[in-house]
Amino acid sequence: MNNSEGRLGEFERHLTGGFEHGKLMFLENSDPSIGTELVMFFMDVEYDPVRVTFDPEGMASIHSDGHNWHMLSADQLMMLSDMCEEAVRMWEKWDEEHQDDG
Repeated sequence: MNNSEGRLGEFERHLTGGFEHGKLMFLENSDPSIGTELVMFFMDVEYDPVRVTFDPEGMASIHSDGHNWHMLSADQLMMLSDMCEEAVRMWEKWDEEHQDDG
């Protein structure tokens, strides 16, 4: 990795609150009524941070988080489609691991 990629990665993490760009991850929401969320952060074509949450059925919610809109490329939309499929698998595994939690 050269310095520009390293700095770009640092900048992306800064814009997304320290979270890695382009990776699905489970996070606990500060609102207890929401609970655990499967989230991914990435940058849109205008380099605005995008937060996406995925439900167990593979539906994606794109959150504006203060922006009026996000501009996405065809490649980004295909990536989101792939992530929806991965999200279903991750939620199934999460459910299996947390069956005995109450």
